[in-house]
Amino acid sequence: GNRAIDLHITRNILPLVCCYWVLQQGGIAKEDACALVVGQMHQKIRKKAAILKTVAHFPFLYPFFRALCHRVMKNSYPDIGRDVDWLKNNNETVCFDCRACVYLATTTKFGYPELCQYFCQNDTIVYSALSPAVQFVRTQTLATGGDRCDFCFLNGKTLKNRAL
Repeated sequence: GNRAIDLHITRNILPLVCCYWVLQQGGIAKEDACALVVGQMHQKIRKKAAILKTVAHFPFLYPFFRALCHRVMKNSYPDIGRDVDWLKNNNETVCFDCRACVYLATTTKFGYPELCQYFCQNDTIVYSALSPAVQFVRTQTLATGGDRCDFCFLNGKTLKNRAL
């Protein structure tokens, strides 16, 4: 019943699940069906990442990202679908964990939990585009067997100054 969660399900998850199912019903091998739908999904997300890459060198990007991160998570990825635990939010690091995932729950409900890891890859594709200003670090996801999805964003300017 949450609008943001409904949008994730109807715009992102269900189209991929449906295409995956239809391809297999049409005689396409599971691995080939997966490669086709994931290839299309990642192609679309790379276009969004290319747009973000245009601002990746802005010196004020990390403070801007930090200011928006909590608000975007609250509005677009509410706790109802994520169970978010904020760990750090300072001038060097923004980190949070998600202990529940609407993507994993939905793909599992339809019998295709193997698809969820590719949605997780979208995070890496998109957030890596913000480098060097914002560096994205992830060590685990629920979809790949972790006990949480971790999101850690580092201030690239601080990292650069430490290296000097």
